[in-house]
Amino acid sequence: MLHLRVVHSLLAAMGNTDHSNSQRQASLTLKYFVQLFPVVEEHVRKSMGEELYKLFFSNAGDLYMKIDSIQADILAANKVNVTKALYLSDLSHSNVSFYFGHGNQDPVAYNTHFQKEDVEGKE
Repeated sequence: MLHLRVVHSLLAAMGNTDHSNSQRQASLTLKYFVQLFPVVEEHVRKSMGEELYKLFFSNAGDLYMKIDSIQADILAANKVNVTKALYLSDLSHSNVSFYFGHGNQDPVAYNTHFQKEDVEGKE
């Protein structure tokens, strides 16, 4: 999800004052990502600024009620791109490989290996 720029989208949803429930859900979800991935925490803190970040982190569920129009604009117009940082660090391969296998494997060789096993098993 980080590669799909979910952090940018969550910040934008947090700044959308027309939909308070979306603001709340986006804030709670973003807090989860901030707690899970240090690279996300770094980018979110830099994007929000220290004051807004402290307000966000202290009570993410109620942030939508406490921000002013300038802070909402900061969130809505964010330029966060965690994907770029993931490619520069080894995070994209080390954590994702745990769930999906090693990122450097050749997918054709991987599939061929299992196809051969399947054929040999049927013989």
